[in-house]
Amino acid sequence: MRKTGYVRKTLNYIKILWADEREFYGLVIGVFFGFLPIHGIQMATAAAVAKFAKKSPIAAVIGTHVTNWWTTIPILFLNYKIGKFIISHFFIKSIPQTVFIPLSTFTGGIILGTFSSCLLILLRNILNRNYEPIQY
Repeated sequence: MRKTGYVRKTLNYIKILWADEREFYGLVIGVFFGFLPIHGIQMATAAAVAKFAKKSPIAAVIGTHVTNWWTTIPILFLNYKIGKFIISHFFIKSIPQTVFIPLSTFTGGIILGTFSSCLLILLRNILNRNYEPIQY
């Protein structure tokens, strides 16, 4: 299958953008924290963890915007459903409802954030198969 000009230009731009390890893994940290239900401190937490890990805090803050005002409700709903399934089938059976909802939402956020971060790393590895990183 032949790639069109737009697709080729977009893929080349993504390859150049993701060539720097520090920037990319800062983005991955941001995507992970973007899926956690800690609204209000997502950006600060992602930037602090990225700074501690010696990755790009700016890229981490950009990565947290995976949950914007259009996607927050669907992501929280998905976090809750995934967490509810995991907790009710594999862990504790009888938890009060006031504890169960936040716990299942946070558990689902960890699982969905880990999955999304791993998917981002896999996508980068697929796109950079035959690409030499930029040497400074």
